[in-house]
Amino acid sequence: MTEIRWRSFRDSWTDHLGRVWTRLKPRQLSAREARPFALRESTLVALESTDPDLAWLELPARREFWATRAESGHRFSRWRADTGELLLMITEEC
Repeated sequence: MTEIRWRSFRDSWTDHLGRVWTRLKPRQLSAREARPFALRESTLVALESTDPDLAWLELPARREFWATRAESGHRFSRWRADTGELLLMITEEC
């Protein structure tokens, strides 16, 4: 069995486009704190699960996520890329 190497537990990681993401403080956000970032078009949002590939959420999918699933078993963290982009990482708790 392969061990899952959760990106959200690292201080930095590199995505499929070669962008290096570094964690911002605070380390974790509540769903309420994360919501404004998730609904901003300028912020990238990715869902991390047991699948090794991230699910990158477009704005309609983010709205649906917040309406139906945000409060149940997720961790939220913010990241900045070496290119200046901001990311909200949603990690599913297993």
